Amino acid sequence: NSAGDATHIGEGGALWEQEAQVALTRVHVDGNSVADGGVGGVGGAAFVDQAGLQVTGGTMAHNRADGAGSGGAIDSQEGSQVGLHGVTLAGDRTGPGGSGGAVYVDTTTYPSALTIDGGSKVTGSDSSAVYLYADGSGIDATIDDATLARNTDATANGMNGEGCGGAVCAFGHRSGGVNLEMTGDHVTGNSSSLPSGTGG
Repeated sequence: NSAGDATHIGEGGALWEQEAQVALTRVHVDGNSVADGGVGGVGGAAFVDQAGLQVTGGTMAHNRADGAGSGGAIDSQEGSQVGLHGVTLAGDRTGPGGSGGAVYVDTTTYPSALTIDGGSKVTGSDSSAVYLYADGSGIDATIDDATLARNTDATANGMNGEGCGGAVCAFGHRSGGVNLEMTGDHVTGNSSSLPSGTGG
């Protein structure tokens, strides 16, 4: 599935959600894409805005947000709560200049939350696999018992146009803040090729 075209930004290649609650169980959401529309597509597989998305089991693999897009698999906008429980995210990507090859969370007014747990795996993504950007509000993120491996960042998506983490970028801007807790995770083989970027 795909959304958008050369002149219209794509949002949610497979799922577009606003002010709703969606649960996916053992679903395979693979190979979806959003066009950049000249700016950058958002949410190669799913776009979530002021809503809830809970995914249990299954896969979200090889999804793509073209151009300087965000959220190769999931783009979560403010006021949203996203949970990934025992999900495999593999090879999700953005285009050049993008952020959050697998998951992108962005909040400016209403707080958001992200949970990745239950043996979830996030592998082979680019542009900082999990990107948390809080500008004016807050993000509570928990990553427990998960694997983040072989993710990269070669995009100037950090502060002052520098790099960020290959596996996770937690970026609190102005009065926004990110509260990130990680417990019992395997974080290995990630890399960042730009100044100020780190990978583990």
